[in-house]
Amino acid sequence: MGEKGTVMKASVILVIFLVLGMNASIGVGGELGKNDIGIEKRVRMLNKPYVTYFKTEGRDRFDCVEIHKQPAFDHPLLKHHILQLKPSLALRESWNTSETPEVYKSMKGCPEGTVPIRRTSKEDLLRARNIAPVYMTKSTAPYDGNLYSMVLIHERNQRYYGVEALMDVYNISDIKADQISTAQVLLTKGDGGPRNYINTIQFGWGVDYVLNGDFNTRLFVFWTSDGYQHKGCSNTLCPGWVQTSKRFAPGMILPTGNSIVKLSLRRDPARLDWWIAISMNGINDELMGYFPHEIFNNLADSDKIELGGIVYSPSNEKIAPPMGSGVRPNAFGGACEFKQVAYMSGNGIFHPPADGSVETFNSNPHLYGIGQPENQGGNNGYVFSFGGPGGNV
Repeated sequence: MGEKGTVMKASVILVIFLVLGMNASIGVGGELGKNDIGIEKRVRMLNKPYVTYFKTEGRDRFDCVEIHKQPAFDHPLLKHHILQLKPSLALRESWNTSETPEVYKSMKGCPEGTVPIRRTSKEDLLRARNIAPVYMTKSTAPYDGNLYSMVLIHERNQRYYGVEALMDVYNISDIKADQISTAQVLLTKGDGGPRNYINTIQFGWGVDYVLNGDFNTRLFVFWTSDGYQHKGCSNTLCPGWVQTSKRFAPGMILPTGNSIVKLSLRRDPARLDWWIAISMNGINDELMGYFPHEIFNNLADSDKIELGGIVYSPSNEKIAPPMGSGVRPNAFGGACEFKQVAYMSGNGIFHPPADGSVETFNSNPHLYGIGQPENQGGNNGYVFSFGGPGGNV
């Protein structure tokens, strides 16, 4: 099968699990119960005792949990994991994290020794339960309702140890409660091999009522270590993600604007953990947290990177949601852009994608578009645009 078909199916799987993944992966260590008793038990497991809490403008509640007692450490593979407050020196020096800017210090956050964990409600789990999960293999036909416009970076014999992008962020309107619209980055390995060894890390922003219970634009992270079957989840809906920042956390509402958020994923060469940092408005990076190497079985490095827009709409919906800014790439601007796209090689240096290593994929050209990626140099670096208004499928 050609690369285009492979990427399409990988992207399809992703969308399903951004919407549905909580249902399967919420049960790492035990599946979500099918009655109120099981759901109540899961809520208690996810919501750890807290020191204090704060609320955001979106009326979210973030509990300030002692950093050693956060949900991540319920994962059976992290029983003997040693908490890493920072990555190794070699990786720290590759980020501009030497000083915390005053604007970050003024944000709501948690006291020293604690980290923000968005509180999970019974309603959150009920929404997840009410959508049946769909398990897919690479050989199955594309699942109805998954649409995308993406860039694939894949070069033979090249291994990737990190990826970053400067993102436009939008709040998309005209999305129904059973639809989602995301802009994201995926780093993956194992596609084409046994499903139990397909490992993926994903991050970006999305409007997703099923995941969040509202239509705000929120930051998300996601992982799987078995091809989206049973292991992995979004944010902290299952053990896995280790939170270290006192301010920035998965599930937070993001400000909107052009080139406003830069997200960077890098592997620590000393411990093999995968760290994510965030930068707002061009200000210093802040390390947000990491995915421990122990939760993966095939992610010492990566052989494929995907970036762009992915939306989901149930097959019974006749109108697909907007993607990106809701504007197609065009000569007049207005479409969602990713700038400064780069991957990290084994020597710790970031590179723009090489000529011949990039392909574009657009599942529904009558609904969405994707601009031709190009290295513009300067502050923009490697750039591409994507998105569209959606409409009749």
